[in-house]
Amino acid sequence: MTPRLNKLQKLLELSQLSATRFITVSKPLAPPGAKATFGGTLVAQSLLASLYTVPANFHPSSLHCYFLIGGDPQASIQYDVQSLRQGRNFIHREIKAYQHDRLIFCSTVLFYRVKSLTHDSLHHVKKVASLPPQSEYEVAHRLFEKEVVGNLERYSRINPTLSDRSNLKDFVDRFEKGVVDYRFPRDMFHSKHATDTLDYYLRVRDPIAPETDPRYNYVALAYFSDSYLLLTLPY
Repeated sequence: MTPRLNKLQKLLELSQLSATRFITVSKPLAPPGAKATFGGTLVAQSLLASLYTVPANFHPSSLHCYFLIGGDPQASIQYDVQSLRQGRNFIHREIKAYQHDRLIFCSTVLFYRVKSLTHDSLHHVKKVASLPPQSEYEVAHRLFEKEVVGNLERYSRINPTLSDRSNLKDFVDRFEKGVVDYRFPRDMFHSKHATDTLDYYLRVRDPIAPETDPRYNYVALAYFSDSYLLLTLPY
């Protein structure tokens, strides 16, 4: 049975052209105010393409990426997966992404063979730092509307894209309806004290279907990696 795809899976979905070549199904969107494809899309899709070329009992253990040229958000992306080396317990893949016959991105992924599928390395850490209760966080689009849209003079000097009011709806829609559900501390956009940490959380807005390959959690994490880092830049 074909799994029901959530928003993130639809955004990252790939169509197989051959045993090692894949093409995007949806347009690779750019973040609000940006001209190039969102980097997390390239990272996640390159990992997804490589997963299709290795057995189900091999999980990724490392991922290295190189952004070469800004992606065109209106054009399809083709991914070419190449085998670098392979052993009994490991597989090493290289993935190259092309648009308009140009190489725009490449990554390498190292997979290891999981001896017991009951072990989940994503939840292997026994203890993680505790986060503040959810009551201390605000839903992202409400906080953005209140703190940023309501004080544009302050923020348009920091981020020129906010000086164009036509961009504001794109920001709000991203936070309210995008594939990622963001929750921010109340001083996210206007901190009144110095800090060397930034606590906020994000999650897949719609649950990933249970019949989906459990390794897809790594794909979601790859997408989040760039999303989380981008929002720290204003700090």
